Amino acid sequence: ARAAAPSLARLGGAHPGWRLPGSPDGFESLALAVLWAGRPPDAAREAAGRLVAAYGRPAAEGLSGFPVAAELADADRARLADAVGIDPGRAAVLRDLAAAVASGLDVSRPAAPARTRE
Repeated sequence: ARAAAPSLARLGGAHPGWRLPGSPDGFESLALAVLWAGRPPDAAREAAGRLVAAYGRPAAEGLSGFPVAAELADADRARLADAVGIDPGRAAVLRDLAAAVASGLDVSRPAAPARTRE
């Protein structure tokens, strides 16, 4: 990724914790929504960076991948809250979301607009 887009590599190095909106991973998008809800952008970015630093997985070229749902589903709520810098209630929501996705909740495809109105 860094070799294909050197300008993005510079931005990533200058702004750790930045994540791309509209991720192709439904769990990542929902988890980021939990972290961002009602928080100032700087605090939300910092929380996302802390989440990836604490629970992420190594990715290509020295980058870190977003944590997988199964790993967060088993996370201790107090440790998760402390590591990410969020309150215990938000940590519980994040962990419960991860548990639902790890148990089979499909968040990979957008819902059909007609079905969301039912």
